[in-house]
Amino acid sequence: MIAGAQAQIPKLSLDEFITEYLPDYRIEKEIQLDGVARDFAVAKDTGDIVALIEKNEKIYIHFLNSKGEKQWEYIVEDKKNLLISSIAYNAKAIVFWQVVEGKVENIVLDNHGDLLFTKELRHEDLRTSPGGSYFYEMFGPHSPDPFGLLIYDRKGNKIEYDRPDFPEKGMYPVFIQDNLFVVCNVTDRKLVFNEIEAGNLKTINEYKYEERAIYSYNVIQQSIYFNDNYVAFGNMRETLVFDHSGNLMGKYPRARLASFINSDELIIGNTARQKNYIKRINIEENRITKDYDYYTLSSMRRDGTLIELRDRFSDIHEFQDFYLVRRVAPRTKEIKTLINDKDNFSVLFGIFEIAEITDDNIFFFSFEDAKLTILEVKR
Repeated sequence: MIAGAQAQIPKLSLDEFITEYLPDYRIEKEIQLDGVARDFAVAKDTGDIVALIEKNEKIYIHFLNSKGEKQWEYIVEDKKNLLISSIAYNAKAIVFWQVVEGKVENIVLDNHGDLLFTKELRHEDLRTSPGGSYFYEMFGPHSPDPFGLLIYDRKGNKIEYDRPDFPEKGMYPVFIQDNLFVVCNVTDRKLVFNEIEAGNLKTINEYKYEERAIYSYNVIQQSIYFNDNYVAFGNMRETLVFDHSGNLMGKYPRARLASFINSDELIIGNTARQKNYIKRINIEENRITKDYDYYTLSSMRRDGTLIELRDRFSDIHEFQDFYLVRRVAPRTKEIKTLINDKDNFSVLFGIFEIAEITDDNIFFFSFEDAKLTILEVKR
């Protein structure tokens, strides 16, 4: 256990981590890309890999299959700030974006490296549907669309869709993923769950907040996590967990961040008075199965010192003897992944590579030297 807010996090090389902590995996391939690493993503179902590399004032988009075999390369001129917005689960659509003079430029490619369309938007980047058939533009306040959502097809054409009968004011989009679209009705203090099917929108459920429990859609948007079964909305007051039909599965006070670790379990956390409150919850049973309350602070400053949980994490993956915790960190040369103790959740060490995990593989990408390492489960 590491004690004290100023303790230094030990750093382990990726090779040491694989050897000592991942005995059930073998290195399938190591790929050294030429240039400066800018971004990285993996398709959830297919394991296809997209890596952005800057070289000679150009951005090279590399597309590789799950075994690390290069399929194609796409070169973009004068797009140094280009990043990956989203990738379809089957990789049939990849959305890239960058901000130029206050506007968001979107580039959409398919899995063969062909350009589907480009689109310049005023506020937001596009997000692809899981199958890559539709693209969503979701707005915050001051939306040009009363409902806060525009839908486009694979040619970039706007689709007119049926929508529920809601008031034109006080409706703010909160979350869109897969085919679930959630909006916040600030006036009536409701979360409204909608299903997107064939480009149309249908309300499937509503959740009404308690009196004075909501005053802005930003309260909802602070932390949102999801898996194939549930979606969790966390803020400084509580975390609410719903199934995809909008049924409330659990309400947990004093939880400002969360992450699913498997299909039915969630880790939530908060910090108060120099103490971390971290709990493991079984959603189906609606009960706490592990309590990690402790005084050791588990996140990290840029200089490597520990701080409170205000430094957010994005994903937690459970292994037999440890948790792998992905930080919400800028794409710079600093620690991206924490390895936490399974018994007390304290930080054991950090590694510089960012990790993407599928059923059969772990993909590690280094922003320090643009190196991709693919691990496969031993058969």
